Amino acid sequence: MGEYRPLAVVSLPRRRQNTAPDQQQWKKYKVLWEGKEALSVNDMAFTPTTPHAIAVAHATKVEVYGVPSQSLLKSYTRFKDVVRAIDFRRDGRLFVASDDSGLVQVIDANAKVPLRKMKGHHGSVRSVRFCRDNLHVMSGGDDGTLRVWDISATSPLTTLKAHTDFVRAIDIADTNPFLVGSGSYDGTVRVWDTRHSSKPAAEQGEGQEEPNDAAAASAADEEDDAATSKQCLFRLVHGHPVESVLFMPAGRVVASAGGPCVKLWDLSSGGRMIRQIDAHSKAITGIALLRVGDGEEPVLVTASLDQTVKIHSMESYTVRHTFATPDALSCLAVSPRGDAIAAGMPTGDWFVRRRLDADRLNAVKQEEMEASRDEESELTTTIGYERAQKRRRVVAGSARFFAPDAEAITVDLRNKRKDTGLDKLLKSFQYQKALDRVCKGENACQIAALIEELRQRGALEIALRGKDPTTIEPILNFIHRQIGKEPILFDAAAHTLDVLLAENEWIYRQPDEKVNALLMKIKQFLGFERKLNSFAYEMQGAMDVILSGMP
Repeated sequence: MGEYRPLAVVSLPRRRQNTAPDQQQWKKYKVLWEGKEALSVNDMAFTPTTPHAIAVAHATKVEVYGVPSQSLLKSYTRFKDVVRAIDFRRDGRLFVASDDSGLVQVIDANAKVPLRKMKGHHGSVRSVRFCRDNLHVMSGGDDGTLRVWDISATSPLTTLKAHTDFVRAIDIADTNPFLVGSGSYDGTVRVWDTRHSSKPAAEQGEGQEEPNDAAAASAADEEDDAATSKQCLFRLVHGHPVESVLFMPAGRVVASAGGPCVKLWDLSSGGRMIRQIDAHSKAITGIALLRVGDGEEPVLVTASLDQTVKIHSMESYTVRHTFATPDALSCLAVSPRGDAIAAGMPTGDWFVRRRLDADRLNAVKQEEMEASRDEESELTTTIGYERAQKRRRVVAGSARFFAPDAEAITVDLRNKRKDTGLDKLLKSFQYQKALDRVCKGENACQIAALIEELRQRGALEIALRGKDPTTIEPILNFIHRQIGKEPILFDAAAHTLDVLLAENEWIYRQPDEKVNALLMKIKQFLGFERKLNSFAYEMQGAMDVILSGMP
């Protein structure tokens, strides 16, 4: 009797994927650094001056890390509550931070000393921005107000009753420092002209006693509402709670992110929505413009709770690349030079992806290859030692060990393969049990290998004979799933279907509901394939006629 050979499962050939030049460009953005904090990462921002460090706001502190050096540079801990938002001034000397207590602080980035502590918001402040003149700060809070602060004072210059719900986003146009956009959980985006300044907070009653006369209070509120409506240029209905607002470089288009979509609004045509980008399956938590290089069109970067960072073309509004992340994302930041993308997560994890040049990319690949060689060398050394130990033997009448000489015949028992449960069934000619067992799994290649083995043994009819609805259903599921796949799987599925119907005539006489449903699906698919093949042959004939008439 010949030696039994275990069932060989052949893997499907890997299809080569053609990578477009654009995808190759985004694949250069490698994860340079991964960090871990104790609590959720609420905001991140790159410093505007080179080298661009990354600031991470979490818990009651802000930490600045050097991206090239991957080390902690500075830590700011003079906060009494959870820090929610940060933003740097254009010269990098100051930054503004806000927390859950409603306090807005202007901090010296070098001395780590708070220069101003500005109070006025009632509740958490989730968005802050330095104005383009470097002398004013804007903040939006959970009290629904938008406030403009002078960094030389501690009281707001302007207070706008901006929204009816939490304000979550603020942005200022590059071309017009007085054009401000705000987004709120009331589902709207509002565009403001801060040149029409309303009354300062001190004149509006903050810090003063409330008027006793109800009529006077009502008149004051109406006057404030009139001033606010005068400053509001556009009210754009996004339809979802707005998490982020972004002005395009020209200042005529503003983007709003909320829910699973991004909407673009044309301010020059009265605030008309010109595009809606639906690229995520969950809420988007951050958007930013990434300027890849000089002379190239910037791209739109979005981060979402669906654990992805996506790059969108601003010309076709299509997704150019997707970066998968291990968890949902809570914030997003991009480097001013466009060579780095950072994102934070509610779990406290954060990462920085940086574009590597050709030399650095080759160096990283070389390091990976050397590390792989070291692991392989270590593994080979270990295996060689184990094999040498197995080949050592004891000579009768002697207590010493020795390695065999060149003429000795040694058998390495370590590589002997143990029979699996499937091999034991095949060795004992239990073909029906073997087929039923393998069809319960999801390994299509193993099922196809077993069917081919049964065909060569002439035992496929035996394995498929006398099936009942319970045991026939997994086989039909395999046929339905693989009938249109790889040729090796198609051949196995088609031949199995022929034998199955021939060996189980009860299918025609006493049909089962589930079995009939699967057979109808297979029939519909085969009919579609037949029509498709017929159309392909017709097209081939037409092309032959056209090509035959060409010189």
